[in-house]
Amino acid sequence: MVTLFLCLIWGVSIVIIFRRKIQSNTGTRDVEEEAIMLGDPYVGEGCSRGKKDQFLKQLKETYEDQYNNVKPIPYIKDRLYCVNNVFVDQGITFKDPKGEWIGLETYHKVFSDPRIKSKRVLLEGDPGYGKSTLSLQYAYDWCNSIHGSPLKDVEILLLLRLRQLGGVSTILRAIKQFLLPKDSSLTESDIENILRDTDSVVIIFDGFDEYPDQDSITSEVITIIDRQMFQDFMVVLTTRSSCLPQKYSPSTKRLKLCGFGNNARKYYIKNAVVDDEQVVKEIEEHLGNNPILNDLCQVPLLFVLFAHMTYENEQFRNLESVTSFFRHTISCLRHHMEKKTEDENVCKYDLLAYNHGDLNIVAFKTLNEKSEGMVWRKEELCKQIDQKVYDLYKGMGILVEEENLTNEPLNSVLVPYITKVRFYHKIFCEWYAANYLTDYMQENSTIDLSECLRNLHPVDVQYLYQFSSGLNSDCAEKIICYLTEVEDGDKIAILCIFEQTGNIENIEGSIRQLFSKGVIISAHDSLLLQRSSMQLLAMSVRNKIPVTMLQLHNCFKSVDFSKSVLNTSSGLVLSSEIPVEKLGLRLFNKRTSAEEYIDILKFSSMCPSLRLLGLYGSPPPKSFILDSALLSTLSARNVKVKYYGPVLESPVYNLNLLTGQWEKTCEQVQCTDDDFNQMESDWKTVSDVDVEEFRSIIHGYRKKLRLTAAKGSTVSAIVHENDNIEHGEDDSDIMALLRIPRRQRREYHEPKLTMRYHHISKQ
Repeated sequence: MVTLFLCLIWGVSIVIIFRRKIQSNTGTRDVEEEAIMLGDPYVGEGCSRGKKDQFLKQLKETYEDQYNNVKPIPYIKDRLYCVNNVFVDQGITFKDPKGEWIGLETYHKVFSDPRIKSKRVLLEGDPGYGKSTLSLQYAYDWCNSIHGSPLKDVEILLLLRLRQLGGVSTILRAIKQFLLPKDSSLTESDIENILRDTDSVVIIFDGFDEYPDQDSITSEVITIIDRQMFQDFMVVLTTRSSCLPQKYSPSTKRLKLCGFGNNARKYYIKNAVVDDEQVVKEIEEHLGNNPILNDLCQVPLLFVLFAHMTYENEQFRNLESVTSFFRHTISCLRHHMEKKTEDENVCKYDLLAYNHGDLNIVAFKTLNEKSEGMVWRKEELCKQIDQKVYDLYKGMGILVEEENLTNEPLNSVLVPYITKVRFYHKIFCEWYAANYLTDYMQENSTIDLSECLRNLHPVDVQYLYQFSSGLNSDCAEKIICYLTEVEDGDKIAILCIFEQTGNIENIEGSIRQLFSKGVIISAHDSLLLQRSSMQLLAMSVRNKIPVTMLQLHNCFKSVDFSKSVLNTSSGLVLSSEIPVEKLGLRLFNKRTSAEEYIDILKFSSMCPSLRLLGLYGSPPPKSFILDSALLSTLSARNVKVKYYGPVLESPVYNLNLLTGQWEKTCEQVQCTDDDFNQMESDWKTVSDVDVEEFRSIIHGYRKKLRLTAAKGSTVSAIVHENDNIEHGEDDSDIMALLRIPRRQRREYHEPKLTMRYHHISKQ
């Protein structure tokens, strides 16, 4: 027996030695692969490669599920699209050092254009402009190594939807919980090691405007945006232009989505709706015959709704306001839902479920309280609205379910997820909130709008105000009056005026209020806003309402003397008959020639009520001595002509209409060559970037003050720099020509400007 036992031991030893001999010749690949499968952490470098492959595989599977489940409009559930089939390379612009918006040839250039060479990029877009769709397209390009895409050479791409990250403590936890499967064996430590050992990583943070923790000082997302973490990673942040981070790296490049032009519309119809040239032509003709609808359809989301629904229902082609457009959209969604329940053995929806009063309340409360990313726990939402209502609007696609990480402590190996609910798009939330607001205003005739709407800044929820004005004309009068009295409300008030479908004479008082404050038309405004502003100015001619001030920001193109109009870069025209008292032209976007300056002066001489022409930006000609007749006409009409430098410290220059020479207003002495050199220098060094971003900082800071005040804190800070921006300290007739303090310009490109700016504001 002992002999047998010794023989057995000897045999086992021989086998072990033999296996080791084989392993020494063939390597340890099989052992390592087995260790990887078992999650053995003690395998060395081979394990790192294996885990990275596992990480990449799981990432791509997550993205594949996302980009293959795109719904262009809410009710399309039986036919899901791949993002590559609905994405349109609509056009992206970036701001060059002089402040001009320069177009990129393709969306690929965001990562490859040498002019945008930066580790941090802000990609801005108004509501419905396709920021999330673009983010998904980048994920598609990376996963499929698309030829021509710079992302095919990127090792790791991380796409995180910020609305899901409320309360998530670290970026590593966010990656594990939202980008990897629930049962993934990879740990946060594994992810950290993989990222540390990877040469090229791109992070896309989608939807900063929906990020619940955007004001948190401990958020790693904010730290990454400010380039205090992952400094070598390329980071792209998408957000709305009205919601920029308070802190971001000074080297950050700003880009903007442009909306849909004619070519983009054609491409979308043929690829996502119907490949029929005749249908494409018919839709184009209807848009061409309806300028209001044409302007609305520059917004990609609205055009997508229009393209799909007008193909099914031609009534869509005659709508002329955002409210009528959206009312018909909801009607189509409802009709489609009812049509699907006509089939045999299909559950019918209770007609009472269409009573969405409770949903209106939830929507308004969410916007008013800036609730966490506008999402709710499913069980909490179903306590606030009837289950039948929930089922109906989920079935229509207006309410969307998604899985989110719970903030509760982890009690098991599997991470606890909960079902959360959001609107298909924020615009739908604003629609139902507007329904609540108009109902509430009708029931409470003495409502104080300044109290009710104090947390709803016009720039943040412009569709709420537009819808409310279009839903009820009596409410519109009060809303428009309110908007004319609040910060940044004037432009939204103009849009609200043209939501009226009937007689708008009852709001003439509000129109007069707008004209008394002045009207600004900017090249950065949407075409709909520019057209609405022009239509409003045309009313001033018909009703003989004086316009105190009119500013044209970088939209001057030429003057057509045969029609006595000024042509703008958007194709709209300004009549010389408008009774404007002060006309300001901001000429930052390009150098204005001497001939163009003369045309501007000639146009001004044709304006019957004009008393002041203010010019700033591109330096004027040194003199107009050869245009004595023009100068005499301006003098006879008592029109003053002034040129303002772009910074507050610059002198104001007055055109002497007797000599045709420029003079310093304060000294009344003729300008020297040194003065003209200073004009040139200031124009080159102070660009639109300074002015626009300085205003963005102010808007963001004031927004933060309002939220702080709303929570009951005492706020004593006064943003007095805004007075410097809107009105020069010693220029009573400067007409809000947007000049900025030189000291702020010098500080602008230094790190931590925002915090320093806040400190200055509180002094």
